[in-house]
Amino acid sequence: MKAMPTSLITEGKIDLLVIARGLPRVEVEARDEVLVLTRKWRVRGIERFHTTVIKRFVNAAKLAILLGLQRSEGLKDGTRVRFTNTDPRLHQMFIESLKELGINDFSVHAYYCYCERCGLKKLKDVIKEFKKLTEVEVKAIYINKYAHKVVFQTDVNDRMLAMLLIRAEELLRELAAKGLLPREIVAKYVLGSLEGDGCIELRLKKSMNKDSEKADGLFLRISERNTEAAADLKEIFRRYFGIQLHSYGYDHIGSINLQRALMMLNDDIIPLRHKNKVVTRVMLAFRRKGLPWILVQLAKNHRDNWFTAREASKVLGKRCNHVREKLAALEKDGFLTSIKCKFSPNGKGTPIRRIYRLTEKAMQIESLLSSLPPNFSFFRKSY
Repeated sequence: MKAMPTSLITEGKIDLLVIARGLPRVEVEARDEVLVLTRKWRVRGIERFHTTVIKRFVNAAKLAILLGLQRSEGLKDGTRVRFTNTDPRLHQMFIESLKELGINDFSVHAYYCYCERCGLKKLKDVIKEFKKLTEVEVKAIYINKYAHKVVFQTDVNDRMLAMLLIRAEELLRELAAKGLLPREIVAKYVLGSLEGDGCIELRLKKSMNKDSEKADGLFLRISERNTEAAADLKEIFRRYFGIQLHSYGYDHIGSINLQRALMMLNDDIIPLRHKNKVVTRVMLAFRRKGLPWILVQLAKNHRDNWFTAREASKVLGKRCNHVREKLAALEKDGFLTSIKCKFSPNGKGTPIRRIYRLTEKAMQIESLLSSLPPNFSFFRKSY
């Protein structure tokens, strides 16, 4: 497989011509703004053909999300584009991303159990929500006794488009595994993958007192059957997000420490249905005056200024020696930068002191913490 050049992404756009040229038995006509894809075949000696017109330059972030969703819940046999999931919001993301390519012909079917326990109101409400989010009608609803949640299938009956998406996903994943794509584009791809096949689990140590509650671990799990894709995804998580995944059959599981959790929130790769678990983990650390609390306090008092360990100790309410160790750890993790300088507050002598300053990374995390839900603000103000 030929690697896709990183120059493919220019000013946030991807040129699909590079990908389309590699499609088997597909003729590609490149125009200024669109690509015309033509596939020819014979049936009983009669030549037939099908033509698809797509945009040539597409938004890289939206395409990355589309390819992540395709990797997780999309049909991968190359016969048609099909996305299957119970969440109307994910279908909205999938359809909007396809519209970015110039695709507007969608066929949606649903499956439901119709059992007495679930009832018809549940079906009607979800169908209504799907239509509101996607602006696409559900053509038919079929009975599936196991579908206690409404399962939607979004179809685009286009073999060439299906082949294009499969190839694009393979190339993007290959480049990301080699570290050749921008972090923000990889984050969108990972978000799409996690939205479909990802799961985040928060384990708490049992305690009679909620204020003494501790996190026993935060774990990420992603399911992937394809060996090559699994290896690439593991490398992507390691290279871009510092998360080491271990394989257990088709499941690939990794532990997320507090710093990684904060960075995942900052990169916006946490699926919406799991975000509250990560926020809870951050809240617990804040309550126990961990990393989030320290960053908020330092930003509150020394946002754009240099400060000494002694000044930090007054802000954090801890002994200077302990604070020096903490500041050194923060600097190692990229939250602080420091320099040595002559420091003589009394005008006597010229002692050398190390002074610190918050980095852009730290300010991003502090801004993220400030944007968390109101109940998190309660913890912030209580200290």
